[in-house]
Amino acid sequence: MLKHPLTNRKLWNILAKFSIQLKKMKRLKDYAKDNGIGYRAAWNRFKNGKIFGAFKDDTGLVLIPEEIDAKPEYTGMIVRVSSS
Repeated sequence: MLKHPLTNRKLWNILAKFSIQLKKMKRLKDYAKDNGIGYRAAWNRFKNGKIFGAFKDDTGLVLIPEEIDAKPEYTGMIVRVSSS
């Protein structure tokens, strides 16, 4: 199987050059612990491509971007009261 010349790690380096803020990374064992699964199950998910954004760096360490909480810090509400 031919490997594409633009690996995930190289893609992250290119994005960093264009001032795109990278997320914090966590290791595969931390991903497994956070999701309540074993290391081997996490490894199988990585190998099957089911962990979005996961990649293996130059030293062979599997890194996964931490998820950012999607809840807004502040919410607003507009209320209209009718007098009738």
